[in-house]
Amino acid sequence: RAAGFYESIAERLHAVPGVARAALSTHLPLEWINNGERLFVEGVEQGAVRFKRVDPGYFEAFDIPFAAGRGISRRDRGGARRVIVINEALARRLVDVAGMKDAVGQTVNLTCPAYAEEDSIKAPFEIVGVIRSERVDVPWQPDPPVVYVPLAQVPSRGVKLVVRTEPDAASIMPSIREAVGQVDSNLPLGDVATMSQVQARTLSAASRPASVIGAFAFVASLLAALGLYGVLAHAVTLQRGEIGIRMALGAQPRNVLSQVLRSAGSMVAAGLVLGLIGAFALTRVLESLLFQVSPVDPLALAMACVSMIAVGLLAAFVPACRAAGVDPVTVLREQG
Repeated sequence: RAAGFYESIAERLHAVPGVARAALSTHLPLEWINNGERLFVEGVEQGAVRFKRVDPGYFEAFDIPFAAGRGISRRDRGGARRVIVINEALARRLVDVAGMKDAVGQTVNLTCPAYAEEDSIKAPFEIVGVIRSERVDVPWQPDPPVVYVPLAQVPSRGVKLVVRTEPDAASIMPSIREAVGQVDSNLPLGDVATMSQVQARTLSAASRPASVIGAFAFVASLLAALGLYGVLAHAVTLQRGEIGIRMALGAQPRNVLSQVLRSAGSMVAAGLVLGLIGAFALTRVLESLLFQVSPVDPLALAMACVSMIAVGLLAAFVPACRAAGVDPVTVLREQG
């Protein structure tokens, strides 16, 4: 019954004018998959895998290429042999860890939600295909191992309709709702969104921690600059008499200026050393927040160092100019 129900929805959607491709799935690309089923090869657990239930049109709807084997077909239904399609990340794991020469055609055991979704079954599945890639999580994370199970073999109470349209999707939305209603008038349609909107939501949620850390980094840089300014300004005030005497004995303002800037430079250098040590120590934490950049990327670290040096010099500039502008006559009178 479930297979026929899903096929009826897909057929109705394909019949809507303007619909180029249609499919059903429990999860979309770039949408977090919060399940973690376990995969076994000859009784040995190979770790957790992400679990997606899809219909035969899913891979075509998203133009997902195959590296080997085939996709899910209409023959893959309840009474047939259980099959799965896997991604290349899982295929590499099976070859490297489980010792398989070729994943396609092999049988694995998978704990997957049974028809009563509160239960799980550890059932054998034949791998019939390997897809090249599908962005499952955010772009800056490596692809996790994913299995794609025929929706007709392992049904779900909630699925998502995937519709690729020729004109604007909003213009044919009423026709899509009508087509679904023809299959079951009581079937509710929830949130409607384009893939661009899905991507924006995912990236926004995923980049929020990085934005917070960026804000803290800005505040930390500002506080460091203010702290450096305060220390140097206080030092110049304490050494005002010494600076005045040196200038009275012939020291040039540029010499005083360079001395204050050297003091600032030594403080900045110490801060950079401590910061680099911290960056190397926290590489695993930082790695999850970066996209196409290594936590120890030389260019990124160099830019960070240059930025902090610039902030330090700017913070030191006013106290240095104040020191260079000391009037030795006035200072000697005050000392006298």
